[in-house]
Amino acid sequence: MKLTKLTAACVLICFLTYQPVYANELAKIEVFDASKGTVVRTIQNTQEIQDELSKVLRQVHTVYPKAKIEFTDKEIVYKIPIQPPIVKEDTVLLEAFIMKMPANETILICFDNKDRSFIYRFDHVLPLVDKLSKAY
Repeated sequence: MKLTKLTAACVLICFLTYQPVYANELAKIEVFDASKGTVVRTIQNTQEIQDELSKVLRQVHTVYPKAKIEFTDKEIVYKIPIQPPIVKEDTVLLEAFIMKMPANETILICFDNKDRSFIYRFDHVLPLVDKLSKAY
């Protein structure tokens, strides 16, 4: 009798504390080659990349006011879904486009839930771009 009560108690505790674990697969990063005019590859999005992107977005505060971005045929553009979306001031950022420009600068364009774009310019190559380049 005691054994069945103990077994029932164990089953009840296991049932009540059971929480299914789902693999949250991150959406792939698209690599766009300007010389070919198309997406040439997708690479695995990782939590490390998401953390690095989040860090960059939380540190930057100045939006590049009027950006005239001149593409050559040498740029590689990385389209990164932001997962989970980042809330910054009064907007929800959903995806980012990162490109390394010829003069060793980085352009980061983010889009929010209202299809507005936010352009940030860095006068150096972000470590995130180096990580993406190695993965590409």
